[in-house]
Amino acid sequence: MLLVIAPNGRFDNLNIQTDHEPLHVVKPSDQNVHYKQQVNVRFLAPPPGPEPAPIIIKERQAPAPPQPPPVIVRQRPPTPPTPPPLIIRMISFIVC
Repeated sequence: MLLVIAPNGRFDNLNIQTDHEPLHVVKPSDQNVHYKQQVNVRFLAPPPGPEPAPIIIKERQAPAPPQPPPVIVRQRPPTPPTPPPLIIRMISFIVC
């Protein structure tokens, strides 16, 4: 027999009598109802892992920093002082 579950969650192709309009009876209770249920929980332990490998510490020196560029010092002779302004005046010649 082939069992098919429809998208709406109903079981099709079963020879089960179903009531499409069931009668729901709800009765209020005078007392607080406490349910007690015994539950056993068992946790599965994972298998033990492999032994850890030995820790090997190796010291390595950091690479040397690159050589700094050479320092270039350029010396220029001091600039000569500016000469005083040259003033030229016309002298009038008297010819006699």
